[in-house]
Amino acid sequence: MHLQLEQLFADDPRPTPSCFAVVATNEAADTLYGAVTLEPFLGERLLEQDRGNARHVAALHRILASLFVMPDERGRGIGSALLDAASLAVVRDQGRYLEGFVDDRDGRADFYRRTGASVTSHNEPLPPRPPVNLKTTHYPGKDGHWFSVDGWERHHDTILCSRCGGALDFLPANGGDLRCPRCQRPDGSPRSGH
Repeated sequence: MHLQLEQLFADDPRPTPSCFAVVATNEAADTLYGAVTLEPFLGERLLEQDRGNARHVAALHRILASLFVMPDERGRGIGSALLDAASLAVVRDQGRYLEGFVDDRDGRADFYRRTGASVTSHNEPLPPRPPVNLKTTHYPGKDGHWFSVDGWERHHDTILCSRCGGALDFLPANGGDLRCPRCQRPDGSPRSGH
């Protein structure tokens, strides 16, 4: 996958070609509470069919490869905080969507619903979303739910206008877009703030 990403983004370093991990520890960093790992999305079939769309999807979408909270620490909001930190990491890497799949054996689809993620019906693919509006398919033989977090919607106040540097507003109409309240124009190249 790393080589394919390098070829797809030859001159542009996005997206981060390796996994990204967010770890929750105590202040002394001697106790692990949980962790989450992210990977860039790179669909083999899309790469073969349409390199331009593959590039857009790989730049804007990240896969939640894993999220875990230590059993003794569950129910304290750590999982929600990790998911929020992961979606913010996606935005800071100039992406938009954090996506994943919850197997029925895991039984965690309700967790993602409670955290504000969009969760599909059982064995249904994710819906098309801007800007590519790519139609996805569900993998045969996998029973569960797909979920997605729109990082622009969740973290729009941390994304800065490329023109004036002000925080952007999220407009949910038509799949969502970012608009600068100062410039009163859509911002075509948002950048993340610190």
